[in-house]
Amino acid sequence: MTNDLSRRKFLQITGTAAAAAALTGPKVASAESSSPDAPLPEGNAAVDVCVVGAGFGGLAAAHAIRAAGGSVVVLEARDRVGGRTLTIPLADGGWIDEGGQWVGAGHDRFYHWIKATGKQTYPSPHAGESLVFGPAERKYTRVGDDWMAVPGMNRVEAVKERLQAMADQLDSRQPWSHPEARKWDAITMAGWLAANVPEDNIREFLVGDMSYACASPEQISLLSFLSLIRACVSFDKLNGFDDAAQQDRVVGGTQPVAKRMAEMLGGNRVRLKQAVRRVHWNTHGATVHTDTLAIEARHVIFAGPPTLM
Repeated sequence: MTNDLSRRKFLQITGTAAAAAALTGPKVASAESSSPDAPLPEGNAAVDVCVVGAGFGGLAAAHAIRAAGGSVVVLEARDRVGGRTLTIPLADGGWIDEGGQWVGAGHDRFYHWIKATGKQTYPSPHAGESLVFGPAERKYTRVGDDWMAVPGMNRVEAVKERLQAMADQLDSRQPWSHPEARKWDAITMAGWLAANVPEDNIREFLVGDMSYACASPEQISLLSFLSLIRACVSFDKLNGFDDAAQQDRVVGGTQPVAKRMAEMLGGNRVRLKQAVRRVHWNTHGATVHTDTLAIEARHVIFAGPPTLM
């Protein structure tokens, strides 16, 4: 790996290209490897693909590999699957989603997995007035349908319109191809806000309003944030309910969908508490090392959040 290999190029190679390549070509052939349908051994293993990260992306990738006839193992650093989702069951049979909890327009693949895992959705409750803190004044304001009546909201919308115009320039499938991509990837979202939004209150409000990045502004680049907006069409789609990203919720919570996806893989294919420490590449593929395992694989898919890459 050369020094000029940027993070976005790294993600392009290890994600898209590796996933595509993993579904074609000869399968693993070694004394330690097993057929795609056979349970994997408890310890070290040899597989076609090693997936790092047991969030929805990693689990969906593992299912795609299995569907294509390949062997796969998923390594997850934490003691649970589900990535940025976390569902807390309540004693009365209810639940609380402390992480991602909505599904809506454009989320066709997530709707697919909700159905495939036997779960159901229901419309997101959003009736009544909203209670807004800020942005121009540090106080709560009750609003109905007209959020622009809140002091300072016109300034917030002006900033979002500027970011939306930048996001609209990106190719949603290849955001790194934009002429300004390297420049935008070299500055954090926090850096851009500090340089372009002088008002402290407005900046703080925007950070809260844009929390769907699941990372603090210091942890993500401007390009990463714009890519998210472009992939989800617009701020309005991200924040909206009807025919938008927050249209529905999952009965029982979102994390149980991931748990069922992991169970469906079966055969000891998802390994928890296995933080990847090192990946050693060779002419045949790679060896993925955790503290206790060494997984031989023809291909490796890194399915963790970009901030951890």
